[in-house]
Amino acid sequence: MVMFTACFDGSGQRSDKFMVVSGYVANFQQWKMLETCWKDLHSEYGVDLPFHMADFSAACGDPDRYAKQKKFRADYVRLARDTKSAMEFLHKLAIIQVAAMHCGISCIIPMEIYNDVSTLLPLDEVVPPYALGARMCIERLRQWKEMFAICEPVEYVFEYGDFGQAKFTELMEVEGEQTPIYKHKDEFIGLQAADYYSWQQFLVLKKHLADSAYIPRDEVSMLIWGIPKPSVITSKAANGCHFKTGQRKGPGT
Repeated sequence: MVMFTACFDGSGQRSDKFMVVSGYVANFQQWKMLETCWKDLHSEYGVDLPFHMADFSAACGDPDRYAKQKKFRADYVRLARDTKSAMEFLHKLAIIQVAAMHCGISCIIPMEIYNDVSTLLPLDEVVPPYALGARMCIERLRQWKEMFAICEPVEYVFEYGDFGQAKFTELMEVEGEQTPIYKHKDEFIGLQAADYYSWQQFLVLKKHLADSAYIPRDEVSMLIWGIPKPSVITSKAANGCHFKTGQRKGPGT
């Protein structure tokens, strides 16, 4: 049994303004605490596992329209029709993460910068956006280990199926790193929390682009800025990309 496990998920598509890869690192007992509280909360609100943030958000946005989708979730539709309970559920999910998680890790990739560099270098062939974000999260995780003198190896878990995972695995193997573990959300509740975490960061960035005066809900602010988080955002340099440690200069950074 490893002492620490890190889990990550991605939000955003190739066609979006940016992509976010983020997640948490925590010790065994912290993961057990999150798992117990997560299951209890879903049971309290009559919601099935696994949790999918995009689906739940779609249900809350328009329950009737969401219910017409081929693979809609009836439990989400039922809860979404009670707006107060749905918001309480999301708020409590955030509280669980803030209370249980040791550290958050995030990488934000502005696709405009990525695409600009791709005009000069075959970036997609070498490191697709997801692989770049995942690789930079691992680099931040390594810095976290050094900062706190963590000698034990840390297990990496990523949600199975995200585009670019094969290239990410190849990069890790070439660099002599351990091979990432890929699991489905129903196999590890930590991935459900990472899904919530990365999706909220993506949403805040998206809304801030549309309205610079946008202020996130309290639980979202608490989630993004209430958990210690080494983060990175890609930026363009003369000969490609370099990376800066994220300070709180804007949403998600």
